[in-house]
Amino acid sequence: MPADREDAPLSLDVPDEVARLREALVRHRYTPTDIPPLFGFPPGELRLHAVSAPGKDRGLALDRTAGDAPLNVLVRLFMLGATVGAADARRALAPATPEALIAAGLLEPRGGGVGAALQLTPFDHLFLLADPVWAADLRPKHVVSVGGPSVDLLRTTVRRPVGRTLDVGTGCGIQAFLAATHSGTVVGVDRNPRAVNVAAFNALLNGLTNCEFRTGDLYAPVQGRRFDLIVANPPYVLSPGSEFLYRDSGLKGDEIAQRVIREGAALLDEGGLLQLTCEWAHTAGTDWKRRVGGWFAGTGCDVCVLRFTTVTSAEHARHWLRADPHVTADRLPERLKQWTDYHAAHGIEAVSDGVISLRKRAGGGNWLNIADCPPRAGVCGPAVEHLFTATDFLSATQDDELLSAARLRLNPAVRWEQQLKPTPDGWEVWHSQLYLPSGLTYRLDATRQGMTLLELCDGTRTVREAVAGLAATTDQPTPASQVLAVVRQLVEQGFLLPVA
Repeated sequence: MPADREDAPLSLDVPDEVARLREALVRHRYTPTDIPPLFGFPPGELRLHAVSAPGKDRGLALDRTAGDAPLNVLVRLFMLGATVGAADARRALAPATPEALIAAGLLEPRGGGVGAALQLTPFDHLFLLADPVWAADLRPKHVVSVGGPSVDLLRTTVRRPVGRTLDVGTGCGIQAFLAATHSGTVVGVDRNPRAVNVAAFNALLNGLTNCEFRTGDLYAPVQGRRFDLIVANPPYVLSPGSEFLYRDSGLKGDEIAQRVIREGAALLDEGGLLQLTCEWAHTAGTDWKRRVGGWFAGTGCDVCVLRFTTVTSAEHARHWLRADPHVTADRLPERLKQWTDYHAAHGIEAVSDGVISLRKRAGGGNWLNIADCPPRAGVCGPAVEHLFTATDFLSATQDDELLSAARLRLNPAVRWEQQLKPTPDGWEVWHSQLYLPSGLTYRLDATRQGMTLLELCDGTRTVREAVAGLAATTDQPTPASQVLAVVRQLVEQGFLLPVA
């Protein structure tokens, strides 16, 4: 992004022209389904960076989208960063006009044609402008499009109807826009004024009227307000500097995550949720679960921590520096040393990442559930909501007598998978597992005793009756206390559901 464009705002005074642009995008099917086949990808697999970043793949993508078909022209213009002829642009953009979009700051004149000042990505039902991938020279105020961390958060967000939602670190606005579908009002905040401007323009482009955006650090722009849902994708990377506003907080270690949690919990209404994606440090001589667990003391919240990955300090540095276009091959060793020295100075031996979810529940003993996240498939919000329901139930039935008196039923989403292998005597079961096919896709071995237990938990029997029925099927029954421990695991992972 050229330095003279970094602070150039998009005009927010052209709602009619923006609506015309949206009309053109919809009419020509500028969608995640229709664009990928132009590049030879399956529908829904856009692989934006592969086709947009400088390199051979981008050249091939330009070749595949040659011609004057309106969708091809729009893709070359807004996704690949190519200059397109004025006549082609006018036909593809109609009823919007190139002149009006140049005046708005979205397009710029180039050598007799026009080019896009920002990249336009279709995501789900949305159109999202952000600073372009094809611009290898990232600036501090660079606004990123939808990436891995934002997808992690949006897939994990609990989507229940709420009145007021806050999006912290809004970036291009993706979390705010998805929350707008189940919220009365949404406020997006970001310390990057360019991000706030781009998000506000994106709200216009998508016809969303219940979103507002404010500039400021974390919760400063909304002090004194309360929310039912807070989603946060802050600049959480444990980096030694503050090069990019979207990535680097400028705070020590994982202090940014601690601030988002503690300050955000104070703004939640009773029953409200705060969900954030973040990294946290594993420090020398400290149990990381105990350390992270200390962040929630006094918040009045129940907490689910889902850990995705843990990598060494060196692996963490390599991951983030590979994505930094400023770090050339000859500079990589020097920058790696800078990052790992920074981690060593703060006692950081490894780094984990994940999504942390808090629910405000004042006036009682709050619980903390820290778990390694299983593979995720599709939308995970309902599975996170189940974790809260399940942990509430397990917290209330810690006494074996209370659990034994409860009734449970098999989750109808559970699937049974078997693989067989040939033997001289015929087919033999080689692999047998129960699993949840979507959300948090937990798996467990389908043993004979386990299958019997699940069958007995039919919603009519108490757990005590199910355990007794299981014991009657064998001459050497497993002790009831061990069976109850298995039952607790089955409830937590979602295989068994409490009956109200």
